[in-house]
Amino acid sequence: AGPDRLTDDLVLYASLPEPRYLRIQYYGRYARGMWLPREFDPSLQVQASNRGPQEPFVRNQGIRYNADRHTIHFRIDPVQIFGGVVPAPGEVIELDAESTDYYSSTNMGGFAGAFGTKGPYAPLAGTSVTYGGRSNIADAAKDVGALVPSYVSSEAIPADVVEFARQVTKDAKTDLEKAYAIKQAIERTCRYNLNAAATPSDADPVSHFLFVSHEGYCDLFASAMVLMSRAVNLPARYVTGYYPFSGDQDKGRFVVRQNDAHAWSELLFKGGGWMVFDATEGAATVDGSERGRDNATPFWRKTWFHITLAIGASLASGGGVFVWTRTRKANPRRRKSNQRTPKREAAIRKRLGREYEAFERVLRRANRRPRRVGETVAEFVAAAHSLPESARNILRQFSAALYFRGIDESELRELRRQVSDLKRQRRRRGA
Repeated sequence: AGPDRLTDDLVLYASLPEPRYLRIQYYGRYARGMWLPREFDPSLQVQASNRGPQEPFVRNQGIRYNADRHTIHFRIDPVQIFGGVVPAPGEVIELDAESTDYYSSTNMGGFAGAFGTKGPYAPLAGTSVTYGGRSNIADAAKDVGALVPSYVSSEAIPADVVEFARQVTKDAKTDLEKAYAIKQAIERTCRYNLNAAATPSDADPVSHFLFVSHEGYCDLFASAMVLMSRAVNLPARYVTGYYPFSGDQDKGRFVVRQNDAHAWSELLFKGGGWMVFDATEGAATVDGSERGRDNATPFWRKTWFHITLAIGASLASGGGVFVWTRTRKANPRRRKSNQRTPKREAAIRKRLGREYEAFERVLRRANRRPRRVGETVAEFVAAAHSLPESARNILRQFSAALYFRGIDESELRELRRQVSDLKRQRRRRGA
């Protein structure tokens, strides 16, 4: 691990009234330098068939955000889709009719689609709500902790990070002032550098970033903002997605490229909803490391941006992690896979994508329906009562292959055999 590298390959077009952060995934729990999905609670699932990933505390009568509500219409036209998820701006409250047949909410920020590995892809269009901008916003919505405890948890935050957060906020009079004080402290302390060295394997990444290296890229800035906010009782979450840094437009649509991939933090305020705090904004930048700059590794190999399928598999098994830190302790299997040529590696991932499509077809036939809005892949597997336990195991293998350790030729052949066996078993059972 070490420097992250991205290309300027086109990912999507975004029809928006102005540039906005486009969420793919948000996370709640932090442990041992890793970000994990927030707690899974069936009550958080969206029930309406055309609704987006609204969480109940946005609608909850006890927490009112209506005073600063902005409604926008958006349309995302994907060109490439990574991890089977398309991003969306703000809190999506409804999808247009043209999108409901193709997309379902992941309940984690983005939308999964019923599409193949090749385009053209159906547009994701709908209505979204954003909050913020009022001068009288002051208090954080701390009662969200009763619904999602990880958003306010200070567990696993290093003591030096806690102390730093308390020190830089000691003169703040409101929660909003605390948030800005933390953001500014990170901006003063650290430089944005796409070529920053990896974190030593025995160090906490955020602590090392703030007090030793003083440089890193967006994941470290976002993680520091989230942990320091929680250390002073501000609800916060870690988010990955895109932001159209260049502002380039094509026929009125913002052009979003691989090098627009980004991570940021969001804090929850009364009257403000989930407000973006991006600590890379005011940070000094090492020459050649500007945000949105082209530097060369395929986007899907970025360690901090592996998403969604892994989340579904982790829900099925009751655990799982999303690893974002860069430690020098490398995975032997990943070293082996990195020795393949980019062309050969791309070919393997293309074949892996086709096998995953075949697996989803088995699930659709077993359930006699497509996946519903808000239904994770893991839940879709669980609903297929006619399928054996091996279906869950296959899902876990896809998750590991796509997002954690890669896959070699022999493993891919074995996975293909298992999917074929599952298909035959379904037919024998008459499902």
